[in-house]
Amino acid sequence: MEIRPPAPPDEPPGPPPDRPDAGTGPGAAPRVARDPHPVPDLPPARAVAWRVDGRMRLARLAGVIVFAAAAYLFRGDRVGTSLSVLAALLCAGYGLRDLIAPVRLAADPDGVSVTTGYARRTRLSWPQVERIRVDRRSRLGNPTELLEIDTGERLYLFSARDLGVRPADALAVLAALRTGG
Repeated sequence: MEIRPPAPPDEPPGPPPDRPDAGTGPGAAPRVARDPHPVPDLPPARAVAWRVDGRMRLARLAGVIVFAAAAYLFRGDRVGTSLSVLAALLCAGYGLRDLIAPVRLAADPDGVSVTTGYARRTRLSWPQVERIRVDRRSRLGNPTELLEIDTGERLYLFSARDLGVRPADALAVLAALRTGG
């Protein structure tokens, strides 16, 4: 799925010209396209923000505790202690980022704000955004989804862990905000 600036439709909406009564009539069942992960009907949003999944914060805190305990247990081994302390510091650094900048993406009718670097925010107006889409790939047999916000010069990527929701759900809300509906 991809969002581009609105453009006039190529053809008027409606049934195909060769079968004007397709899918209609007394015995015809309505055709409904079903999404395997439907997005709930959302009220028109004025502003919305996506923050880091709370479970990730807990996992990072648990990592700090586990690696600090491992450093204590390996206190006689320099390499084991050093690696455990390094891992604890990495978990603490990412956990601190989650506390300092929990909102990774925010949007309103005027544009989006994205977190860049460690905790810096960048504001992008809708005309600056060329494309928004969900990139689906399989890495090492594990399917992943990333929300991509492309400005032409920079590409901002957000995972479900960054957003706290599926990237496709965030994309639907962004599409509604961008088009004004």
